[in-house]
Amino acid sequence: DPNTDCIRGFAANGNSIGIIESHISDFCARTGAFGGSGADTQGIWSGIGQGPLKIVNNYIDATGENIMIGGGNPATLSTDWITSDITITDNDMTKPAYMDDETKYVCKNLFELKLGKRVLFKKNHLYRQHTGGQMGYAITMTVRDQHDNPLQPFFPAAEVSDVTLIENRIEDTLCFISIAGSDDGN
Repeated sequence: DPNTDCIRGFAANGNSIGIIESHISDFCARTGAFGGSGADTQGIWSGIGQGPLKIVNNYIDATGENIMIGGGNPATLSTDWITSDITITDNDMTKPAYMDDETKYVCKNLFELKLGKRVLFKKNHLYRQHTGGQMGYAITMTVRDQHDNPLQPFFPAAEVSDVTLIENRIEDTLCFISIAGSDDGN
């Protein structure tokens, strides 16, 4: 329901997870001006886990990130907790028309990768991305340590590596891709 805050479709934190042939829709948080929390939302979020992670042949919409990998530091500083062997194929990721109201919803990226290795992102359709909470990139890959959160330890081993993007269709977006090789502290 676009008039009720619903933060997350799947919190895929763990090992050997597959989200396959699902319809994941209407995960949104209204801004405070509309009685909402203004919280970041995701259709699918994997903050921590070892992998493998498969996201295959789904429809996904959310005001925040449709899919976000990373954004949570593991309790241990071991690199074993960087989600690895990630396969994201044949998905439709979009922002429905009702999310165009930037005063009511905070929209972010269609796919964001903050922490992960050995990633295959193939034959996905990304469309109807616009500005709001961020610049409006279809894809953002930026290694991030969540060091700004006092409840999570500094994670110097954070990495985004061995990523393959192939045969994806991206349309009706302001910006295509943003890649950052190191954490800029933001």
